[in-house]
Amino acid sequence: MRKAIVTFGVGYDYHQIKPFVASCTKQVPDANIYIYSGKNTLELRARFLDFPNVKFIPYQENMVAKVIGKVSMNLPLLARVYATIITGLYTIRLINKATASRLAAPLVQFMVKRFFALQQLVEEQPHEQWMFTDLRDVLLQANPFVYVKENNLVTGIEPKRIQECAINSSWLLKTYNKKMYEAIRNQPIACAGVMLGSHEVMQHYLRAITDDSISNLAKIMGMLGADQAIHNKLVYTGLTGVEKQVEKNGEGCIATLHYSSLDEFYLKDGVLKNRYGKEVAVVHQYDRHPALAKEMLSVLENKLQFDLAKAS
Repeated sequence: MRKAIVTFGVGYDYHQIKPFVASCTKQVPDANIYIYSGKNTLELRARFLDFPNVKFIPYQENMVAKVIGKVSMNLPLLARVYATIITGLYTIRLINKATASRLAAPLVQFMVKRFFALQQLVEEQPHEQWMFTDLRDVLLQANPFVYVKENNLVTGIEPKRIQECAINSSWLLKTYNKKMYEAIRNQPIACAGVMLGSHEVMQHYLRAITDDSISNLAKIMGMLGADQAIHNKLVYTGLTGVEKQVEKNGEGCIATLHYSSLDEFYLKDGVLKNRYGKEVAVVHQYDRHPALAKEMLSVLENKLQFDLAKAS
């Protein structure tokens, strides 16, 4: 298949995953959907038998990785020395990228760790277009792949600048330094929860984000939000040769709603539209607005029932 949608559902049950899968299969029926799952992988495979394009991938760390992660939490000074050694060995090329990734993954928080898994998947699979996305708070209303060009990275942005958000500012300063913060602090917050691109662009992105993770390993051990910091750095100062297509709320194909008042949109028959009257292809963080979530999920469920009735 030309298109692939990849997400992580570790710890999620059938009912949490179903709306996302239903929206994806309805809007992009020719896409493969890869979902990394946890201990309930077999159950989920059984529950989604009617969705042949959905592939559940068991996400499990080996025992050594779990031990290293445990030690890093309990003995942070020792773990920091270990992280510095990994970075040093990788920098002078005494270990390759695959080895450095395996050694680094146990030390970082899951949202960073996922990029090591994504890099391996993209290198193994031949899909021409890719979407990396959150799961629990994402719905598709239209096909987002129509916005993917040969050399662009499509990502959503928040209606707030980095310097206006204390937590994003803190993540950027901790991961990098004040110089990096000053360079991009006036830019809108780029959200690492949804991004699309061609196979080549996504490979380039994943190589860059995992390189930065390894290079800053001692600073980001167990740190929440490092993925956001690295994503913003790459969107605004990295990924040479890639066109960055940042989708502004109310104008683009992605709605990023955590900080939104929803004034940039209007809701019609359960469909969120931008100010130009076009359906937003990807609605992210809709659950921050309970009334919106209730209506969108209700309309999605009704459409599914209608489609099932027609099919029978």
